[in-house]
Amino acid sequence: MILNSYSPDYIWTAEEQRGILTELGDKSPSPQVFIENMDAKRFHSKSYLEEFSNFLFNKYKGQKFDAIVATDDPAFLFALEKRDQFGNPPIFFCGVNAYEADVKGFIPDRVYGVKEEEDVGQTLSLMLKLFPKTKKILGITDKSAAAYFKKQFDNFFVSHKGVLSEYFVSDELDKLVNKVNSEPKDTLVLDLVSHSVDRYGDDLAGPIALSKLSQEVKLPIFGTFDYQLGYGIVGGVITSGTEQGKIVGKMAYKYLSENGSGWEDSKILGSSESNYPAFDENLLKRFNIKSYQLPPDSKIINHHENFFERYSKAIVYFSIVAFLLLLVIGLLVVVLVQKRREYGKLSDSEKYFKLLLDNSTDMIFVLDVDGEILFENESMAMLFSDKNDVEAKNFLNFLENDKRSEFAELLKRVIHTEYDSIFPFRFFIGTKRGTQVVFEGKAKKIPGYKEDFILLTVSDITERERVHSALREREEEYRLLFNSINDIVLVLDSKYSVISANDELFRLFKYKRDEFYNKQIIDFVYFEDKEYAKSLIERVQNENIKRLSFEIRAVDADGNVKTLDVKTTSIIKDSKRLIFVVCRDITEKKRADEAFIQKQRELNILLDSLPGYINYKNKDGIYVFVNNNFCNLLEMDRKKIIGHTDYEIYSEEDAEKNLELDRSAIKLGMAHFQEEVLRKLNGDILNVLTQKVPIFDEKRNLQGLISLSYDVTELKVAHELVKESAQKYLELISLLKDVVFEMDYSGRFSFISDRIFDYTNIQPKEFLNKFFADFSSPAEKEKLTLLFMSILRGEKKSCVFEITIKNYKEEYIKFEITIVAKYEGNVFKGAMGTLRKI
Repeated sequence: MILNSYSPDYIWTAEEQRGILTELGDKSPSPQVFIENMDAKRFHSKSYLEEFSNFLFNKYKGQKFDAIVATDDPAFLFALEKRDQFGNPPIFFCGVNAYEADVKGFIPDRVYGVKEEEDVGQTLSLMLKLFPKTKKILGITDKSAAAYFKKQFDNFFVSHKGVLSEYFVSDELDKLVNKVNSEPKDTLVLDLVSHSVDRYGDDLAGPIALSKLSQEVKLPIFGTFDYQLGYGIVGGVITSGTEQGKIVGKMAYKYLSENGSGWEDSKILGSSESNYPAFDENLLKRFNIKSYQLPPDSKIINHHENFFERYSKAIVYFSIVAFLLLLVIGLLVVVLVQKRREYGKLSDSEKYFKLLLDNSTDMIFVLDVDGEILFENESMAMLFSDKNDVEAKNFLNFLENDKRSEFAELLKRVIHTEYDSIFPFRFFIGTKRGTQVVFEGKAKKIPGYKEDFILLTVSDITERERVHSALREREEEYRLLFNSINDIVLVLDSKYSVISANDELFRLFKYKRDEFYNKQIIDFVYFEDKEYAKSLIERVQNENIKRLSFEIRAVDADGNVKTLDVKTTSIIKDSKRLIFVVCRDITEKKRADEAFIQKQRELNILLDSLPGYINYKNKDGIYVFVNNNFCNLLEMDRKKIIGHTDYEIYSEEDAEKNLELDRSAIKLGMAHFQEEVLRKLNGDILNVLTQKVPIFDEKRNLQGLISLSYDVTELKVAHELVKESAQKYLELISLLKDVVFEMDYSGRFSFISDRIFDYTNIQPKEFLNKFFADFSSPAEKEKLTLLFMSILRGEKKSCVFEITIKNYKEEYIKFEITIVAKYEGNVFKGAMGTLRKI
């Protein structure tokens, strides 16, 4: 019976059970196996254990087991206590952390197994070896495992006082993430955690917590359990549940097959049998750890075979075949030379062989130790045009003067070495046509009848060298162009992983190359735009779109969000789809555009809030902007005014009058006031005071004309009445201690009493035609502007508040202001009020 301490969905238990069944299941005869799970992580009360014992007793009543295999401490203790009810079988165990404590109080009769002892010290030593510049090691664990690992962790740093250490305990994944991310870059993390909960309180068992942790942090993480591999740890000296299971499975099967003979004494193995160094190659590459830095016999997962590893057998096979072919050619050449010297003519078989050599694209020579050409095929004769001349020459004569002695030494080394040795070489030859040809070849000693010769096989690589040189130049030009582009350029594969990027990407986004390559491009998209990015990818795939333009936000290495204008082009190369992506950073442009739109919106609100009649015409006399009051004056919709001229709105006579006034203002070339008579469409006459402002560019070319008109019809009537009462009004307010003021329909001071001079030493005339905001503190300007806007719109007809006004020394004096607005209907006509010094 296999008795598991925990639930089978607990990965450590699953690995132990897999290891046990591997050793028991593939044997013949195979024992009958029963499996029971105590689930002691969730249920461990005495009443539960007693009920579980009764359950097993009733279930297997009358059944006698030949052995019990217990995984981990709870099952081991249970087996020691209850073995009698199962026929007192031998007990095998694995994954037991506290063996000595567990067997205390029991007679360890016929008890065999392997202890679980995570070697934290070896893992910490390995971490410092791989990262020698480490300043601190952070150990993280949950509360359930904290006490078990702390002693080993602290003992290690007794002899490593040059490295800071911290032991952080938490059951909450978010706290672990925040703690790791708060550490400096020269910190390593040792993950001893076996169980955590996320921010919602859900359990994250096994490698789930580690996987989520590794996705949130950038520091290297090491571990001590094999189930952590592939889920975010670089590696470590790990304890393998599968290996523990295999060891105890072998012991149990051997015991059963030997009927217990020779097993009278208990056999307890240490964890060294199941501990070994193991690493994840993906993370080794990420943190630039080389294979030679790893301990011997390290286990590597996610290993990517290189070309030679993948095709090693084929390379060896073809190398052997090539060597054999070369050997055959050498032997045939020797035979040919001997026959030529001995008989002076070729036999029929020699003719066929020579035909083979002459049709070879490579040049083949047989030389003596002095370089004399004893044999050559037609390829050499064709190159130098005169075969007889070739045969009469020494091979060294073809070489440049400075290369002859070097090649002569090579011939001597070849003739004095073993027959199987091959010497590669490379040289230049000047032909009779004056060209220089690049060759590479191999030299090999071959035996002769009386003396040894040298076989040369030579290939003309001139064209290949030219092509390679041209390719290198083109690649360099492409690389310079690629990295000189001011925009970001990316190359993606069909799975939208980054396979190439220019320098602008790493300059602008501050990522390291190993952080970007072979990653999904969507990983760097701002989280609010990820769904949009996925929809674009689906659209490209479903509709087979070749080109696409869009805007999207991405996140740089510092977490800053950037807006990109993106253009993509898809091509097919070597039957594979590639996507070229060009990105331009438009973050500042977007901000400027949004700011401009906001300012335009605020301007429109401001202009619509003003009491006057405002319009703006371009240089062609077409209305570009009108405020609400102007539309109400004409009793027309804004859309029927904007885009039209005066001739399309007024009668021809009124349109000519308006244009004549416009021309006068433009001719004057500056802002000025003039009285005008406006005729409504219903015939009513209005007297208005109009300020016309011509707009010019930097070259004094007219761009447009702004008109701001105020209805002064009633003012003209009331002017005389006001004139009569003004003197009495001034005499009255001079008696007051408070400052009395009046504001016109634009919100400017039209009057302020002399009392203001007593407080500010500023003449009253300095206040006229100016706003309160012109004399208030900078912190109050926006608040005052909004307040007076609400008064102008009729939202507040009277109010009392505090304000500061600067004096002649630029010091601010606090006043209490009382203001009462005047309206005609809903139209603001001005205001009056008092200032009382506080």
